[in-house]
Amino acid sequence: MNISDVLSSHASSLNKSSTSGAKASSAVAGNSNPLQRAGSRLQAQIDSTSAQLSSFGRLKSSVSDTQLAAKALAGLPSTASDVELKAAVAKLAAAYNASLGAARTTADKAGMTSEARGALNVGMDLRRAIKTDTATADAMRGMGFVLKSDGTVTVDDKKLDAALKANPAKVRAAMSKVGGQINTVATKELAKDGTMAGSLDSLTRRAGTLQTQATAMSKVMAYMANQA
Repeated sequence: MNISDVLSSHASSLNKSSTSGAKASSAVAGNSNPLQRAGSRLQAQIDSTSAQLSSFGRLKSSVSDTQLAAKALAGLPSTASDVELKAAVAKLAAAYNASLGAARTTADKAGMTSEARGALNVGMDLRRAIKTDTATADAMRGMGFVLKSDGTVTVDDKKLDAALKANPAKVRAAMSKVGGQINTVATKELAKDGTMAGSLDSLTRRAGTLQTQATAMSKVMAYMANQA
């Protein structure tokens, strides 16, 4: 029996009991435990959905930060100094890593649901944005931009400095390309028809339904208390 069934059952019981105070008291005594259990289950679902909504909100914020950092790196002017380039690379790496972490955390909170798969897909899509062929990966590593096995990236300042001294144009072109690729993916994820929007809409609808059930249950319990 789900929560809606419990509410319907108790509402029917209360309507019948309204003709007799004694019958209403009996209904309270006989049905309070099932209603309390249903209330506990409902509250657990509300808490879980609220936690998922908060987690997806943080994921969306992280991906937005990544998108902005990627766009900034991709559009860095040719007149930008090496210091400015390095700062842009470091900012993107930090935002990108934060997005991967947020995706994993969000998936864990969502459990085995479509929302969990959506969060995991966000992380995988971001990883694919910079996971290129071996030759390119090796070249990027030589510039200090290293993709680790867990999908995160690290920036080796010494290697990046050396690469900038050896061939600054090549480094700038490579970093601009990486920024552009990540920007494209992040922008897609943030779109109205993107993965996160769909998951957030689904969770918002679920939260609304649960809140409606909670309101109905509160009314039933208040009525039962008045009849006791």
